[in-house]
Amino acid sequence: RGGAGTQVSSLASRREWLLVSLAGVRRYAARATRGLPAAAVGIFAWPGGAGVFLAAMTVKYRDVRFVIGFLVQMWLFATPVIYPVTVFPERWRWVAHLNPMTGSIEAIRAGLLGLPLNAGHTAISIGVALVILGGGLAYFRQVEDYFADIV
Repeated sequence: RGGAGTQVSSLASRREWLLVSLAGVRRYAARATRGLPAAAVGIFAWPGGAGVFLAAMTVKYRDVRFVIGFLVQMWLFATPVIYPVTVFPERWRWVAHLNPMTGSIEAIRAGLLGLPLNAGHTAISIGVALVILGGGLAYFRQVEDYFADIV
């Protein structure tokens, strides 16, 4: 619990440390942002669609909330976060890219590590994410009138 002077000096030193850190990674910034727009579409479309769908399912069927934790955990292991997609044989990689988060994670990984980005596989993942978003919104609109009777 310091005075105002201590807090101002602490804030100034944090700001200078941040500027020094950013100067060190400046050369990676342009390369890292290359795949971010594609990754952002998948990152927002997939959870948005799945969330809207599961919210509608939870209102209609009360026991769905118990399954959501299991689904999230299984999806964590199905998404190549700690392992690259290259662990799959070449002919089966398209199956891994049916997971909507795979393309987004691979786009971010390619940008940060300077790896080539496979646009076709990323497009498959983003397409699946957009289909899930559209399906989730369509299902929500379909059962929306039913909500007032339950809630």
